[in-house]
Formats: sequence, C-alpha cells, structure tokens
Amino acid sequence: MKAEKQVGVLTPSDREAIHRTSMRLLQRTGVRVDSAEVLQRLRAGGAVVDGKTNTVHFPEDLIWRLVKGCPSEVFLGDRRGTPQVVGVEGGTCFWPGNALYLVEGQTRRLLEERDFARLTRLADRLDRVHAMVGVSVADFEPPVRDFCTFRLMAQHTTKHLRPVITSVAGIEAVLEMAEVLEAGRPEGSGRCLSFGYSIVSPLRWTET
Repeated sequence: MKAEKQVGVLTPSDREAIHRTSMRLLQRTGVRVDSAEVLQRLRAGGAVVDGKTNTVHFPEDLIWRLVKGCPSEVFLGDRRGTPQVVGVEGGTCFWPGNALYLVEGQTRRLLEERDFARLTRLADRLDRVHAMVGVSVADFEPPVRDFCTFRLMAQHTTKHLRPVITSVAGIEAVLEMAEVLEAGRPEGSGRCLSFGYSIVSPLRWTET
C-alpha cells in the first residue's frame, strides 16, 4: 500500500476527515446565534434558521459559496512597510496569544499596564513574531480596555496589531486610532490592524 504524502502534520486523509466532519457539524448540528440581527442576515443569505432554538444550519452549497468569496491571500501590514502574506498556498504569521494572568514562579496575578508594555516591547524585538495581540489589562475597565491597550501596543511596537475588543464603542475608537497610524503608508502595504472574534463556547455565538 502506497503511503500518503503528508502536508505538515496532516495526511490528505486527515484533512479530508476534518473537512467532512466540519461540514456535517455545520449542516446537522448547526450553530446557536443569540443576535437577532445576525440571524436575519444569515437567513437572508441562505442559511436555515430554527426560530425556536436560534440554531443556524449551513447547507454545503452555501458554505462553498461563502468560501469562494474569500480572498486567497491576506496582507497583514505593519508600520515598517513589510507586510506578512498569509494565503492558501502558504505563508505564516506568528503572534502571541491573548492572556488574563501573569505567572511568575508559583504566583499568579492580573496583568497590569507595565506588564503589557514590557510584553509588547519584547514581541517587537523578536524576529519570528510578526504581530502583537491585546490582552486583558487590569488597570483598564472593560468599557475602555480595548482602545487603551491598543494605544499601548501602538506606543511600543510597529508590528501588526490585533486588539481585543471589549466594548461596542471600542471598535469605532480603535478604527479611528488606526487611521492615524496608517496615514501616509504606501498603497499595497496591508492594513496594520486586524480583528479576531472568539466564541464563548463551541458552536455558539452570543449577542456580544
């Protein structure tokens, strides 16, 4: 029996199994969505919405239509003028993870402003770290934490920035701040800001 060609840590069979299982979960199990506006948009887009449970089921043809509408490459820019290209044909971007605590020896404590500034400066000096991600800084209350930590990142690194959004108003504030950071940058260098969103539990998107 001929051995399968492995790509990274996965064989083609592994990748196919993950793909088929993902498709089955999205079609049969579905995703619970708590936002009425998002439910309305998904229904209009062709998803099957169970109004009693707010569960959304995604037909496979809809999934493929959405995937085909995605760009094949993403340019994650920075203020140094060296965008990192990530795409289906390759390209990798490494960055720190989000964090809630700082562990030193046997002691765990909340992250403070000075800790985050030090962490950002460290990421700025590491050649194989391409971006900086916001964390939960205890000095700032949630309504202002997102743009306060974004300001700290902008002060201590020129790499790509991925803030953690903790308020609806924070999105607008961060976008306005990013416009200032990106003023005068050459075209095609990629945005120096991107957003990521996390679900609270598997297959559930909350109102937030």
